[in-house]
Amino acid sequence: MKAFIAILPALLTASAMAEPISFVETVTGSGSLGSNNFTDALITLTFNGNTSNVSGPTIYSLPGFLAVSVAGIPGSGVFSDSLIAVDNQIISRGGFSDQTLGVGILLMDAGAFASYDLKSAIGPISGAAFQPPLSAPFNTTAGTFTITSLTSNPTFTATTPEPVGIIPLAVSLLSLACVNRRIACGVRHR
Repeated sequence: MKAFIAILPALLTASAMAEPISFVETVTGSGSLGSNNFTDALITLTFNGNTSNVSGPTIYSLPGFLAVSVAGIPGSGVFSDSLIAVDNQIISRGGFSDQTLGVGILLMDAGAFASYDLKSAIGPISGAAFQPPLSAPFNTTAGTFTITSLTSNPTFTATTPEPVGIIPLAVSLLSLACVNRRIACGVRHR
């Protein structure tokens, strides 16, 4: 039991240091996904990474996986190039970039990015799109994805899983250890 109590802080600290994180950026716009053209449709970009892979400081980046879905088009596509979530604190800009092509997919300017580091939950925050959307195609499993125009400002949200799993586990294990110790020592409740 003493050994368990000694390692409990290490378990709790380790779980808080690196965790999965998801970013969602939405915007209304026009373009195409595969053979499907869309006009003024909700575009949702969903990025998944792990906070232990964030590099920085001041210009933070996180490699991961990005998927796109468009309202009115069945299914979604996963980008096949090397992608990063990015946050440039110097100019308060964040979003997603294609490292293979060396261009942004959807970036936005918002004051909240001035102090954000891609390691925690944030948002939803809205801001102005950084650049006119590129008409260059991005490779996805659903075909090429292009944005030709935007009709709304992007919204960005980051979420992390609730860290409740390790705490109930630790309490349960500690309780079990105490019960086992009482049984082993012959201590009984009256």
